[in-house]
Amino acid sequence: MKKINLSGFGSADSDMDGFSDSPLANAYTEVWGNSLEKVERLNINQLCHFSDDSGNSQPFRLNDNKIKQIISSADDIGIITPLIVRRISDNMYQILSGHHRYEAAKALEMLTVPCVVRNISDEKAFQIVSESNIQRDKMLPTEYGRIFAEYLKKRNDIDLTAKEIADKFGISAKTMYRYINVVKLIPKLQTYADEEKILLAAADIISGFSIGNQESVAEYLERPDSKKITPAIAKQFAEIIKNYDGDDVPAHELANLFRPKQKPRFKNGIYNKLAERFSFDSSEQELDELAEKLLVDYFKGREGNK
Repeated sequence: MKKINLSGFGSADSDMDGFSDSPLANAYTEVWGNSLEKVERLNINQLCHFSDDSGNSQPFRLNDNKIKQIISSADDIGIITPLIVRRISDNMYQILSGHHRYEAAKALEMLTVPCVVRNISDEKAFQIVSESNIQRDKMLPTEYGRIFAEYLKKRNDIDLTAKEIADKFGISAKTMYRYINVVKLIPKLQTYADEEKILLAAADIISGFSIGNQESVAEYLERPDSKKITPAIAKQFAEIIKNYDGDDVPAHELANLFRPKQKPRFKNGIYNKLAERFSFDSSEQELDELAEKLLVDYFKGREGNK
């Protein structure tokens, strides 16, 4: 099987010289840009699993299937998501997050892996190991989107179809393209997708909205009474946008979708339509009596004209 050509992107086993200015390093910076943390490429022999002076160690059992899955993808494109480590001596670092990636890199006999180095205490380190690893176990939609987009960009250098790429990650090609569409959203909506305020299939629909309408969706989600956007809600938003004939929809119009529907005043639909046009205080019984009288007069008039 052909491998992805990573020349110019800093291959997994390349020298560290020049890595910080490479396009791949810039891509990492995009993924980790919220914290403005620098990604460094460390020798794999400088890394070890977490432990502290109190005897706390990596509390999670490594998943062999997950390691195999990472090996399958990393064999082509390398380790994309940086490990989080802390320095414990001049030449050694403990892994706080990324134990599965570390084991996969060792299995592939990689010389270096990308890392974010943090100088933190035992207490803070164990908190990251205990909490962040659970959170990072499921990668963010934007991270998946960037990885899949990179795969597709390099498809000319790899003997894999889109379906085969998706199979590497245990998802369908349709789902893979949905992840890619997440990173086509405006930045605010990408954040909301990562926070699960926009579900993946809903993000796929919203990615087709204009920039102005995406901004309206973001403005809606900033409201304290906003709701998580499901695919059904995204489709309703699309219908509202369609009715605006190309104009940007104000955020309050999207919010109106969730306002309680006013209970019909009358059981008779015709009476409700008349109530929308005319102001009157008649009860439904009074309108029934009036309708009966008018109809009787109407039909009597027809008989008289015969």
